Amino acid sequence: MVEVERPRNGQAADFRFATELLPADAYSVIVATQPPGHRCTALNAQGRVIQGVAPTVVVSCVPVFDDATYTIGGRIDGLEGEGLTLALNNGQQTFEVAPEANRFVFPGGVLDDTAWEVSVQRQPQGPTQDCRVEDGIGVVDGAHEEGVRVRCVDASQVSVDLFWPPSDGSRVQAFLVDEGGHMVGREPQDARLNRGRALFTLQAPNRAGAAALAEGRFLLWIFVDHDNEGSPGSLTPAFRPGVDLGRLIPLRLLAGRPHTEVIRWSAGDEARLPPLDEIELVVDMGGEDPSGELICWWAPSGLELPIPPGRDPPVISTTRVLCQGDACVDGGNLVGVPRVGLPNTIDYGVTCWIDQDGDGQLSDGDLRGHQNSDGDDRVVVRMRERN
Repeated sequence: MVEVERPRNGQAADFRFATELLPADAYSVIVATQPPGHRCTALNAQGRVIQGVAPTVVVSCVPVFDDATYTIGGRIDGLEGEGLTLALNNGQQTFEVAPEANRFVFPGGVLDDTAWEVSVQRQPQGPTQDCRVEDGIGVVDGAHEEGVRVRCVDASQVSVDLFWPPSDGSRVQAFLVDEGGHMVGREPQDARLNRGRALFTLQAPNRAGAAALAEGRFLLWIFVDHDNEGSPGSLTPAFRPGVDLGRLIPLRLLAGRPHTEVIRWSAGDEARLPPLDEIELVVDMGGEDPSGELICWWAPSGLELPIPPGRDPPVISTTRVLCQGDACVDGGNLVGVPRVGLPNTIDYGVTCWIDQDGDGQLSDGDLRGHQNSDGDDRVVVRMRERN
């Protein structure tokens, strides 16, 4: 996707996509978001690259009148708290809903034939609630849209109170995963043991503020970087087996009741916060020789991570190996792969990638692989070329 700046004085503006195409690659260009007051159409927008040259795509825009726009709105059920903020098309418009309101309408119009999506930008507080959008995606079809539904229920917040006197300054990492394998809460970036204690509330993974959680069952992951190998603020600190600590805790949350998980560790009580297990990662190269860095991301099983993962992904640990050529392969497997420190009593998904062309994105010719651990202490990932 590329964002085009508004031309000045009616002049044309050039645009160029960052992704490079190979000979014979097919392409298709669409207008993802219409500018206010205009309707734009892509001309010569589909085809193939011939002899290394792709035809020029022209985007033509014409003004439209206000009566060609339509509003997006709907009904709200169960709202009691304050501060609920809805977003239209990833924040192009926002609307803060009044407490106990039962309807909403975004004030700005949307052009006919334009795609729209409503999402929750900020959850209500006082009381804490979890609001979710139903029927929140569509395309304007010559009429105002009034069928969006926002349902709000009493929610909970989860806090962690961790005591471990032998450590001071160690970073603490925490993930809360729902029954579907989705990360719904994580630690704040400054979560560290201070004089043997860390007290924090789990934050929403994709927006500011505490995670608002509906009633249900969850898994809480707690990790302590005892030897402080992880970089401050990094999303992927190094957790070493037998040295760093970790625990997996099942939680049952009730609607509207805050929960504090108290974890106390002291000498002779390792079962409360045991050292991490050692998991062996075997990377089967499938007859290929590496020409870049191997990166493997460990996440809760069931998550399909994009390559590379986006901002703030639910990655529990990361494995990296920099080695190139056939000297790095022995018996078909990559050599020098370090062991991973994680609790091995549950299932992980391991996604690996070698960026063969060094372009920083998954492209043809790169090597990739994925495997679930099935709770074993040895995981084999088979790498295959991406076509």
